[in-house]
Amino acid sequence: MKKTILALALAAATSTSFAANYVSFDVDQVKDTRNKSENTAQYFRAGKDMGGLNWDLQVRTAVFDSGGMLNSVEVTAGKNIAGVNAFGG
Repeated sequence: MKKTILALALAAATSTSFAANYVSFDVDQVKDTRNKSENTAQYFRAGKDMGGLNWDLQVRTAVFDSGGMLNSVEVTAGKNIAGVNAFGG
């Protein structure tokens, strides 16, 4: 929860949340193909075209059915090159 609040504060501070091209929130039931563990994943995504780049922010929180939690915050930047949007981050 702390990382989600941090990511939302980061988005607000950089004006991404106020001028975003898109904002989405998804909840998925995910099953690991390797060890068959299941978890509920929540995704918050926001994206903005700014300065000739496509900026994206993703916050993922996964709660495992067997116990435990995983959080991640990702920021990527992409550039459209010959019709292909190449991302790095």
